[in-house]
Amino acid sequence: MPAKLRLIALGIILSLLAGMLWLLGTESGTRFVLARAEPYLPEGLELRSASGSFFGDVCLETVNWKSESLDIAVRDACVEVEIARLLSRHLAVRSLDVDALAIVSRPAPDAGPSDELPSFESPLRVSIDSSYLRNISFERDQLARSVDTIRFVGELSESSLDVSQLVLRSNWLNAELDGDIELANLYRSNLNLEWQWTESPSLQLKGSLSLRGDLRRYDLEHKLDAPQQLVTSGSFSYVANELELDLENTWGAFEWEVGDSLLQSRNGTLRLRGN
Repeated sequence: MPAKLRLIALGIILSLLAGMLWLLGTESGTRFVLARAEPYLPEGLELRSASGSFFGDVCLETVNWKSESLDIAVRDACVEVEIARLLSRHLAVRSLDVDALAIVSRPAPDAGPSDELPSFESPLRVSIDSSYLRNISFERDQLARSVDTIRFVGELSESSLDVSQLVLRSNWLNAELDGDIELANLYRSNLNLEWQWTESPSLQLKGSLSLRGDLRRYDLEHKLDAPQQLVTSGSFSYVANELELDLENTWGAFEWEVGDSLLQSRNGTLRLRGN
């Protein structure tokens, strides 16, 4: 190819790239791309009122997803993604901010009982550097719960979930979790949990949990710090749809007022073993 034609071809390619970058870097370009992508979105997913650019925060006024067993409604969500990493099948989320999230779950039609544990595998590597969700509600049958805030930092690669930070705050439960878990096969886990149950003013519970192992053997240690101290340690397994456990509970002497009654105990040990 003559040099002049090569220069012309290069100029055309550079012009196309410049136009694409300009399109992705403007709010009108964001709306254009999302409008063109709408016919290819999964069934039941709707995106509305986009603003921002793909080189910064993209904000959506509403995100709705409906299926036979699950409805999800998101309001005022902003996300910042490293677009270049999508070329290597990596969804790198720098920040995610959601003002309201509502989840309604119901039994799937014609879903019979299953002895198999669910499994999950992501086609993309997903990492989240920072996320902040507010005003979360969940409904299923007669159960309804609300959560004030959730903060999450972590990464999902295939079926491996690495949780650097998960913090939940509400008027009935506060919890902090970190560790990693395999969401398939033997469910290998290495998790640490700090929790506090605050729903009842007269009975507030507080404790910590560590879990190591997989379905063939999980080593567990749980410390209940309030209203009294109780340590549970041991192991359990779930193989061939059979749960087997060997847990020892120990406590020191205590006096505990329960309503108009007084519960007293000396040091004690209770071992639970069997299937």
